[in-house]
Amino acid sequence: ANIGLFSKLEGNNSIESQGMQMDVVISAKTEGEILVDTKSSLVKKRSSVMDLSGSIEVMGQSVPITSKAIVNIDYF
Repeated sequence: ANIGLFSKLEGNNSIESQGMQMDVVISAKTEGEILVDTKSSLVKKRSSVMDLSGSIEVMGQSVPITSKAIVNIDYF
């Protein structure tokens, strides 16, 4: 059986480091699937792709953040 996996993450936080305030904004979206053996109810494979984007603002300047994670796990 194939099970679809979908998640969405939105977050922001303020951090102080060495007297400077940093504002962090992050947005992530994950899509994937889980393959389950219906006879044994055990997970056989799990795969997902996450796209992350956001920014860090420090002293009036904004630095963009982008990342992509691809995860494939096979269970034996």
